[in-house]
Amino acid sequence: MAPGVGDGNHIDSDGITLDGNGHAITGNNIAGSNGIYLSGGTGVNIKNFRNVTNFHDGIYLAGSSNNTISGDTSYSNGNNGINLTSASNNNTISGSSFGIHDIGI
Repeated sequence: MAPGVGDGNHIDSDGITLDGNGHAITGNNIAGSNGIYLSGGTGVNIKNFRNVTNFHDGIYLAGSSNNTISGDTSYSNGNNGINLTSASNNNTISGSSFGIHDIGI
């Protein structure tokens, strides 16, 4: 899935920290949208988002490895709270009503 209309945040660099500092990301229930999107990234830390809601996938990592998702709450998304597709060695912690969907490599 490529970044698309209705996405919240796209991460395009390796080795960065995206700190929500307790803020929320709220989408518009657009099909295929992602609250936080990372494709092919490594060494990224996504943390401290209070709520990631109303997206297709709250947090979506595609083909990404060695990343950390911590202190985030992702719920009321159409598909998954966290979607890991062809992603490996990611340390994830989340409170999500739909949980974590992992399609391994």
